[in-house]
Amino acid sequence: MTLSELSFTTGAASDHRSERKARGVGVALGKCLRQALESGRLKCGIMASASLLQRCPERVLLCLLPVPPNNVCDHALHIHHTLITAFCVEHAIRCLRVHEEDLHRAVNHVMDSPAEEKDNSPAASVRQQLTTATSLTAAAAASAAASAAASAASKPDVRCVLVKSPQDGLSFEDEVVLDYHDDVMSNDVFPKPVLSIPG
Repeated sequence: MTLSELSFTTGAASDHRSERKARGVGVALGKCLRQALESGRLKCGIMASASLLQRCPERVLLCLLPVPPNNVCDHALHIHHTLITAFCVEHAIRCLRVHEEDLHRAVNHVMDSPAEEKDNSPAASVRQQLTTATSLTAAAAASAAASAAASAASKPDVRCVLVKSPQDGLSFEDEVVLDYHDDVMSNDVFPKPVLSIPG
């Protein structure tokens, strides 16, 4: 076996290990989102996130930014993400990039959980916030746009998702996600990996 064959083999094994690690972190991130929603620590949407970041950045544990599919180029969203990332770096907030479809699916799955049907729960208030943030008013929409508004209202705004720090200490899943960030995202490897959240 030559040196180039050996380095290729160890590189492939290393890639497989990092892929398995990222998959495990994706599972932990899904559980982290569920815990955050259940305890009222989840903020979704550009405006709600910017407001929280401006008022009390020290309360933010994690920032999740969706990465759109390769063929989608939204310049305004890219600028928002660049500014949010810079703010997070300045305030030592851990920031992870997640596939957009996975983040939508995970947040929808967490919100549709039958375990959280109490109207006075923190999860219900987050559901209400997400619904009102993405819905259009009936007066502003014509009858043709009403169906589009209804579908937009059913989808939460995940252009930026913040997880606030828990008051009672970090869960195991929180620690797994934060350790992944510290190990992988803080190194000098570019481009940074994009996480997937298994469905």
